[in-house]
Amino acid sequence: MKTLRFIGMALIAVIMCVNFVACSDDDDEETNATIEGTWKYTSSFDEDMRSGSFTFKSNGGLIWYHGEESSSNCSYTLNGSNLKIILNQDDYIEGTIAISKNQATYKYTWHDYDGKWDDDYEFTMTLVKQ
Repeated sequence: MKTLRFIGMALIAVIMCVNFVACSDDDDEETNATIEGTWKYTSSFDEDMRSGSFTFKSNGGLIWYHGEESSSNCSYTLNGSNLKIILNQDDYIEGTIAISKNQATYKYTWHDYDGKWDDDYEFTMTLVKQ
C-alpha cells in the first residue's frame, strides 16, 4: 500500500512540474514580444490612420504604408509602453501601446512640432504583426 501511495505522489509531482514548464513558455512569449517588424493597423475613428501598415526597424527607423503611398523618412521611439511615431517633419502621434504576442493596441493622440495644436482626443489603433 505504501508503494502505491509513493508512486501516486511521484506521479502527481511529475505532472505538476510539466505544468509549470508549459506555463513558463507562454510567459516568455509575452515578455519577448517586440515591436520590430511589419504591423498592419486599423483605426475606426481616425480618418488619417484608417488602415495601412508600419514597418518598425531595430534602429528606430519606420516605413509607413498608407493607401497607395509609403513614407520612409519616418521614425519611432519606444520607452516601455510609451510609443512616439514621427510621421513627417510636421506631425507625430504619441501614446501607449500594449503588445501581446502578434497583436497590439495603441492609444494615441496627434501633435505637431510647431506647437500650434495638440489633439486631446485619444484614438485607438489595432495592430496585427505580419
